[in-house]
Amino acid sequence: MIDASAASVPAAAVKITETSTNESRSVLTNEAGVYNVTTVAAGTYRIDITKTGFNSFVISDVVVNQNNVVRVNAQLQVGAQNQTVEVTSEAATLQTDRADVHAEVGTQALENSPQPTRTYEGLMQLVPGATPPNGQLAGGTNNPSKSMEFAFNGTGISGPAVRIEGVSAMNPWQPYQTTFVPSIEAIQNVNVATNATDSEQGLAGGASVNVMLKSGSNQTHGAVYAYDIDSFFQANNFSWLRYAARIRSTARFWAVRILSWPAAPATISNMAPRWLSRLPAPMCSALPLSSTRPLV
Repeated sequence: MIDASAASVPAAAVKITETSTNESRSVLTNEAGVYNVTTVAAGTYRIDITKTGFNSFVISDVVVNQNNVVRVNAQLQVGAQNQTVEVTSEAATLQTDRADVHAEVGTQALENSPQPTRTYEGLMQLVPGATPPNGQLAGGTNNPSKSMEFAFNGTGISGPAVRIEGVSAMNPWQPYQTTFVPSIEAIQNVNVATNATDSEQGLAGGASVNVMLKSGSNQTHGAVYAYDIDSFFQANNFSWLRYAARIRSTARFWAVRILSWPAAPATISNMAPRWLSRLPAPMCSALPLSSTRPLV
C-alpha cells in the first residue's frame, strides 16, 4: 500500500468481502504498508481500503481460486475519505508469487465442453502434459463412482493425489482411482499442479489435483441434462462384428457341405444343424433353409 509519493501507508484498513455470500474479513497494513489475508475461501471478492486523510480505494471482481496467491496493490490518493476511487481487477498475466506449475479447469469449461463422461476427469486432457484419461468402467464394486485413470508428465496412474475440498479422495484398494467423482454442476474449479509443488501438496507422486465444490450463495441454481443414446447414432461393436463374421463363415461351410452331400434325398432343412435355421435372416439370407428340394 503506497501513497502518491510511493511511500508506504501503514495502519490502513483493508476489508475483503466475498460477493456471493457477503462474508467479510478485515486486516490492517503493517509498517511497510503490506497486508496479508490467509486461509481465504475461493470466490470472487471486493476489496475496500480506507485510511484517514486519503480517498477510499475499492477494487472489485477479484477472483481467488484454490492453490493460488492473488496480489492486489493499491495507491491511495490524498483527499477526503468519503471520496472513492474504484477499479476493476484484471487477471495477472504472469504468476510471480508461487513456483509451482499448475493449470485450472473452471466451471465454464466443465459445463460447456462436450464430453461423453460428464466428469471433470474427462477434461484432464486439457491440462498440458496429461495422458488421456481412461478406465471409467474398470474396478467393479471398488469403483462405484466410475472414476477414470489419468497421469501427467510420464508418471504412472498411481501418482496423482486427488483432494475434494481438501479431503483426500484416493481409493485405498485401487490408488489409481478415486472414491468419489462429483457432478460437474457441483464443481467450481479444478486446480492441477503438475510440477514443483510445495509441501502443502504432499503425498502426490505425480500431479496434485484439487477439486473445489460450489458453495451456497444468495441465488438459486440448478441443472438439467438428458442423454440420447440409441443404435442409430452408435458405431458397430467390434466384438459383435467378429462374432457375426464367424457365424456367416460357419453358415457358408454348412451350405457347401450340404450342397455337396452324396445322398440324393437329403435336404438342407434336415441336414443342417438346428441352430443354423434360427440364425437372423441377414446372416443366412443366401441359404434356402426352408427348401425341401432334393439335393441332386
